[in-house]
Amino acid sequence: MKACTNSSTAQKAPVLPDFSHFDQAQSEVMVDHWLAASSTFMNKVKSGGVKSTWHDLVEPMAWIDDQVSQWFSPLGHLNAVMNTDSLREVYERVLLKISAHYTEISQSVPLYEAYKVLSEASEFQSLDTAKQKVISDALRDFKLSGVHLSDKKKQRLQEIEAQLAQLGSAFSNHVLDSTNSWQYLTQDKNELDGLPKDLIEQAAALAQSKDQSGYVLRLDMPTYLAVLTFASHRSLRETFYKAYVTRASDQGPFDPKWNNDALMVEILNLKDEKAKLLGFDNYAKYSNATKMVGSLSQVTEFLNDLASKAKGQAEIELAKIHAFANDKVAGLELMPWDLSYYSEKMKEKQFGFKEEDLRPYFPIDQVISGLFKLVRELYGVEFCQDKKVAT
Repeated sequence: MKACTNSSTAQKAPVLPDFSHFDQAQSEVMVDHWLAASSTFMNKVKSGGVKSTWHDLVEPMAWIDDQVSQWFSPLGHLNAVMNTDSLREVYERVLLKISAHYTEISQSVPLYEAYKVLSEASEFQSLDTAKQKVISDALRDFKLSGVHLSDKKKQRLQEIEAQLAQLGSAFSNHVLDSTNSWQYLTQDKNELDGLPKDLIEQAAALAQSKDQSGYVLRLDMPTYLAVLTFASHRSLRETFYKAYVTRASDQGPFDPKWNNDALMVEILNLKDEKAKLLGFDNYAKYSNATKMVGSLSQVTEFLNDLASKAKGQAEIELAKIHAFANDKVAGLELMPWDLSYYSEKMKEKQFGFKEEDLRPYFPIDQVISGLFKLVRELYGVEFCQDKKVAT
């Protein structure tokens, strides 16, 4: 199979987002358009104007859902990786619309009945396994969304879903805002000993952009990992570790407005209420209803078994790192901010090279080319760049 197709086939391919020219306002307009189309289709189902067949019922709904996803997913992605105040505002507004709409759909008795009729029709037996699975999962999800509840309980469940969407977004925002608010400024370049050259250059440039002298390090993941892995100064590793693990809490040097403690309690309470509204003893049992595992006890047994098998090897590896670290610093009490650093040093000694030494051999274009070559050799699939993409 080849991804490089002729023009007639390519016209049917999904439209891909051009992130460099992405219009967040247009994204909201298009999400609203497809949510309206979904509501129109739902009204048609309620009035009996849609046959309970795969072609007339399932395919149109899947198509509309895909259109909503194609416009909302890029918005969600950009909100996660290039968060701005305006983008966040649009994202959260659209998120609430989508949450409310799909909660309403999942509680629609006429739609549930239409899927149920299809599942009991002779057509169902003629469908392939994948299509049967789609229908069966839809019926399961209707029940897990409260289609069987009274109007009063449905209303409460809708309120809970809206609250959970808002709280989940607020939780993520607090983590992001606390991360972005933190920086480490130093005038002493020696304090950055061991860090990759490009990171030190970035730190100098960042300080200059803030009209500061010296070097500024942020708490983003690439910087955090580099400090924990390569920084020779133990105090710097400790500072970064403690800042990173206390983000959005009352345990670190962050604004109290970003503390997620109360949000976590509220989220857990709402999830517990939701599970009990739907007839489950707790949220774990509700969550397990969509999993392949049979029971919660099986989950616990699996995790305990995995832990028991992994613990022995983990203790051996930890002992090796501890012995290596104590050869370097006698009597050192190994702390969490030491593990990555001494693990990397131990690998350097064993294999004779640093992880950073590999960087020049893996530029992004070469890595992507190698990935596509591997896929071609394994699966016979060809990839060609299509520059004709649009939002």
